[in-house]
Amino acid sequence: MKPIRKTILTGLAIVLTALAASFLLAPFMPAAVDWTTTFRPATLALLAGESPYGRFYLSHAPWGLVMIIPLALLPEAVGRVMGVFCGLASYMYVAHRLGAKKISIAFLLISPLVMHVLLNGNIEWLAILGFVMPPNLGYSLFRSNHRSGLPLLRFGWWKLGVKADGNKL
Repeated sequence: MKPIRKTILTGLAIVLTALAASFLLAPFMPAAVDWTTTFRPATLALLAGESPYGRFYLSHAPWGLVMIIPLALLPEAVGRVMGVFCGLASYMYVAHRLGAKKISIAFLLISPLVMHVLLNGNIEWLAILGFVMPPNLGYSLFRSNHRSGLPLLRFGWWKLGVKADGNKL
């Protein structure tokens, strides 16, 4: 089997396993206030051609909503669990790419900050991905979350030695 085909099949198997697990775990997950009252309804409104602003307490950039469309199309509880899986994967990937050891990643994932973000259904995990993406995409990801995006942008790229235009400092 070709390496690219094997990678695609492995990725597909992981996604399908996570989706099946989310259907099983959905009844046991606590309600996620931000997902239920803001992000999912605003994303569905955006899909319906309506403004996601006004009816919902949303002050995030609309491209953040575009990135969570697949989660919003799932049943509410299943999308909530898939959001937790995506968040965990995002935090693990970024920590790994930035050189964290396995034990550090484990402690990061069980930290109160990460648990709070994930269990409330927030999308900070999208902004965090900006650390390991090319500058143009990374900037968009940083700006997808108004609370953490700008501080991450100012700290993150300075710390990594990258200017806003993508060149090294």
